[in-house]
Amino acid sequence: MTTVEHAGAPRREVDVSRRTFFVRFCCSTVTNDEGASMSQEPMPTGEESNPNDTEKDAPTGSKASIPVVTFNTQAFEEAVQALPSITEGVGEHGFMIVFHNGDRAARQQALSDLVEHATPTVHQFQVPTLLGERRIHTQNALRKSFDHASEEDAVLYFENVDALFTHTHTEGPDVNGEAEPTTVEYFLDRVSAYWGLVILCVSHPTHEAAIRRYTPPDLVVTFDSPE
Repeated sequence: MTTVEHAGAPRREVDVSRRTFFVRFCCSTVTNDEGASMSQEPMPTGEESNPNDTEKDAPTGSKASIPVVTFNTQAFEEAVQALPSITEGVGEHGFMIVFHNGDRAARQQALSDLVEHATPTVHQFQVPTLLGERRIHTQNALRKSFDHASEEDAVLYFENVDALFTHTHTEGPDVNGEAEPTTVEYFLDRVSAYWGLVILCVSHPTHEAAIRRYTPPDLVVTFDSPE
């Protein structure tokens, strides 16, 4: 695969029929341990949090319907085999995968396995390098990452998405006196609107659970915690 590493829309409707097929195809061997859900806690977004909007914007899809597989298991291999047929219509719906836990080497191996039969171009970003002092600078950097990937029909891969949840900007969330999306909400809306494969890497269980609630992924891949 060709990897491009970088230093620096309306939310989609969840395609329930496609997810149901994916669940049936690749997750019949997932054990309770592999598919255990994370506890639900309020979405932490530093100075930009808006607890009232979190509940209002939560998707109605069942979190239990999200396929969860563990890397280097039979269930993961089945997910890899199923992915090409599921993503044939990726230009119409997009496809979102969350990598939870693991070290960078394991996540890179999983990325290589998943995109083997997908587009050969992968745009990789370290999220902390996209964060600026002001919210507009961060959002501009995020927007460019999606726009450039879209031009090449590339897979988008974001490392350390946890940084979005803890980063704060110099201005408050309502600097113009108007309710605006938080940086996390802006990012997840762009993920949902992207017509391609997007992979998000998170470590903190609260952040993983918040992503599930706001824009349920099509697949979650879990890894052993790094020692």
